[in-house]
Amino acid sequence: MDNYQIFHSFADDYNLELIRRLGSGGFGTVFEVKAERMDKNLAAKLLEKNEKYNESDLILEFRGPNIVKVNKIYEKTLTNQKHYNLILMERAPLKDLKSFVFKLRKENILKYVFKHPFEMIGNNFTRFIVKQIVKGFETLYLANFSHFDFKPENTLIFNNIVIKLTDFGLLRNLNKIKNEENKIQIPGGTKGYLPPEYFTRKDKKITFEEAIKIDYFSLGATIFYIKFGKECLKFEKFKDNLITANYMIDLMKIAMDEIKTTQSNDKDFINFLCKLIQFDPKDRLSFEEIHRNKWLNKNWNQILEVVEANQSDEEKIIEELNKSDFLFEKNKYVNEKRKMIDKININAKENIGDNGNNNKIKEKHKINYHKFKLSL
Repeated sequence: MDNYQIFHSFADDYNLELIRRLGSGGFGTVFEVKAERMDKNLAAKLLEKNEKYNESDLILEFRGPNIVKVNKIYEKTLTNQKHYNLILMERAPLKDLKSFVFKLRKENILKYVFKHPFEMIGNNFTRFIVKQIVKGFETLYLANFSHFDFKPENTLIFNNIVIKLTDFGLLRNLNKIKNEENKIQIPGGTKGYLPPEYFTRKDKKITFEEAIKIDYFSLGATIFYIKFGKECLKFEKFKDNLITANYMIDLMKIAMDEIKTTQSNDKDFINFLCKLIQFDPKDRLSFEEIHRNKWLNKNWNQILEVVEANQSDEEKIIEELNKSDFLFEKNKYVNEKRKMIDKININAKENIGDNGNNNKIKEKHKINYHKFKLSL
């Protein structure tokens, strides 16, 4: 049976109406559904239940403002003796963080960029997103859990730009999976967001303290994606099992250089991000250091006031949060734009030329030149 057939067997039993398929990943397929006696649509995640991936068992343990809310979990054993779960959860109207950032860049909602003189997404808006992600991690951290597969696609965006963590297929209770030597085996994750120790340690085993910091490396890689629109670590030369420590260090140096040469003059941001994606887990920020970080807490009360004042308008929230970020770059922006406009106007004037002394021709050229002339 394919996933649609399996889903329909659940739908028939529990009065669910299929609206559309939202997507699929390594741990299941997600559908948008309408449930009987509910006034809003939900997301329904279909997954095969087994001992290795027990998302449906663990997800009910967590409740928090930045963790996706689960409404119901249905179980079913099919004729092939395979066990399936259908997890009904709240649907994110603004999709996941990766889709959302792509939308911002594609549609240029921010309206502040001309030839990219500074970052597309400013630090205040980034800070607002990251602060909520950290609160989601706090819910897991206090129970000694790690997500192990954190990335932009597993971060959902709800109305008013509320951020919630989702996709807990690799979620693990660290106390329950450590061995006698206090070691934990990394269960997996997504290349580009996994830390170097996953690739450089043959047995994939790390200490309890290192396991806690895996999600924080992934957080740094996610912030990198928000700011630069691409993955932090771009693997090109080797397959996973051939990646060396030196190659990982080279990849991370490239990422670090890009962070340090960013046109943002916010040194606190650069410092925060670089300390999240350190090669050695011991050098990465701890949860407590992230929580009280200078950059993360900067302007936080003003950010909350902006969000409160524009609750019903996501686009306005983004615009207002970014406005102050771009003020320090305004003079540079205006100067760059003026230089470009002058260059266009000069080229236009040269292309038109004089073409003799005829006054009518001169007047015609003046009109044409006026059409080419741009202003700030």
